[in-house]
Amino acid sequence: MKGFIEQNDFEAVRSHLPEAFQGPVTFAYRTGWRVSNEILPLKWKQVDFTAGTVRLEPGTTKSGEGRTVPFGAFPELASLLRTQWEKTLSLKMETGQTVLSVFHWNDRGTIKSIHLKALCHRWQIARQRAGVPTRILHDLRLTAIRNLAERRGRDMNA
Repeated sequence: MKGFIEQNDFEAVRSHLPEAFQGPVTFAYRTGWRVSNEILPLKWKQVDFTAGTVRLEPGTTKSGEGRTVPFGAFPELASLLRTQWEKTLSLKMETGQTVLSVFHWNDRGTIKSIHLKALCHRWQIARQRAGVPTRILHDLRLTAIRNLAERRGRDMNA
């Protein structure tokens, strides 16, 4: 279906991405947050492991409204964030550098945030290798919104 990425296609594309790039696309697929200005700039100060939430402050979203995701309700997101945190702590111990970004990669000893251009390029290569028809990163947002709406409908009817 145009504009949506079904689960099996998403998993196929994700499997062809470098490990560091799998986290941001998984976060996008599950939350519907915008990759460029909500996920890639995400900092650890926005993640509250005690409350099980990730938040975007008012004024940082396209609508200007804040947003919170209860990642504790989504086991895959909880696992993803715990894994990212462990990688962050490991990098800090290895390099002595403080890593503020949730999504980052180690390039020749330099810790870098993942940038949209690099992610888009890697996404297209992975999509082609997986044999998935043309899909863009924004399709992750559309898919998540559809999936969350379907989930809400099922929960209300249960």
